[in-house]
Amino acid sequence: MAANIRSVRFNHAGTIDVEIEHPDNGWLPATLSPDDAAVAALYEAALLMEPAAYIAPPPPPASPADVRREAARRLEQLASDYAPAERETWPVQVAEARALAADPQAPTPMLTALAAGRAVSVPGLAALVLNKADALAVASGAILAAQAALLTQDPIPTDYAGDGHWPAPAQPQTT
Repeated sequence: MAANIRSVRFNHAGTIDVEIEHPDNGWLPATLSPDDAAVAALYEAALLMEPAAYIAPPPPPASPADVRREAARRLEQLASDYAPAERETWPVQVAEARALAADPQAPTPMLTALAAGRAVSVPGLAALVLNKADALAVASGAILAAQAALLTQDPIPTDYAGDGHWPAPAQPQTT
């Protein structure tokens, strides 16, 4: 006895979703696979019915949390070449560099040690630290501005993570 089938359509896995008429329970959903010998005849019959093409569902809408995660990822990339322990020294380096800029006699124990290891002057290293700190601030601000711009859009674009929505990558460092 041949089974009645309807609503024939391909699914995301390449198999065929159908409804099969059951004598007691009515129309029941089923998935037919060419690899399943038990339903091979039904699969062939479904193929002859020219199943509808699979249409992928649209991507889920982007959320504010998605945008914030992408911004956080981009912010982390700004300093990704440096170990967390080294990055933890940056506030000290910047504070010493600012103190030295305000007072040439200010104590700079960390910058002094770093300059000696590089064979550069402490004032030269302090200037470098301040320039790189400013570059990091500018790059971070640009990322946060892009995040804010995306968060004001309703709906948030599905391609929110695309480079077109964000500033060009930068690699500012403090040391």
